[in-house]
Amino acid sequence: MLQLITERLRLRPLDAEDEGGVQALAADERVAAHSLSMPDPLPDGGAVAWIAEQQQGWEAGTSYGFAVYTAEPRAFVGVVTLKVSQRAGRAELGYAIMPDAWGRGYATEAAREVLRFAFEGLHLRRVTAACLAGNRASIRVLEKLGFRLEARLEPEEPGSGSGLSMLFYGLMLEEYLGRRGEAAHTDGQPQ
Repeated sequence: MLQLITERLRLRPLDAEDEGGVQALAADERVAAHSLSMPDPLPDGGAVAWIAEQQQGWEAGTSYGFAVYTAEPRAFVGVVTLKVSQRAGRAELGYAIMPDAWGRGYATEAAREVLRFAFEGLHLRRVTAACLAGNRASIRVLEKLGFRLEARLEPEEPGSGSGLSMLFYGLMLEEYLGRRGEAAHTDGQPQ
């Protein structure tokens, strides 16, 4: 089984073992308020169906859903997903982290490893991501990973709040490779 390993995290394809963690993640109102990658709402027991969809995506090569665990002690902290269009050579990145793990850099660390998988393992040319304009933490994660803001979509109804604006980001293979080269020249410190 494929496993992506970082200094602090272990990522692997989602499976039945992750049901409780996925259900708790999707049921948390703080996650739902900021996440675009988790189904909303996810009914009781809905984690089983969502995980099955992710597993089917792995088999078809159309999506890759990773469970994210801390290395020691082993604890479920979230998910990272890639929706892939092989024909177009691109994918959309999504991630959601348990609120009690926010602020520890897990989203950046996990997403960085999934980007490596996307560009170096799947040989994609482009990865995109979207987030709500009010989600400052997600914006910062994408910026740390080298994504560029490409578009902003305002809500259709005036006065519905800037937090509902959608931000669309992109990262090209050449930009990713350039950042990896820069990281190698900064004493191995991640950017």
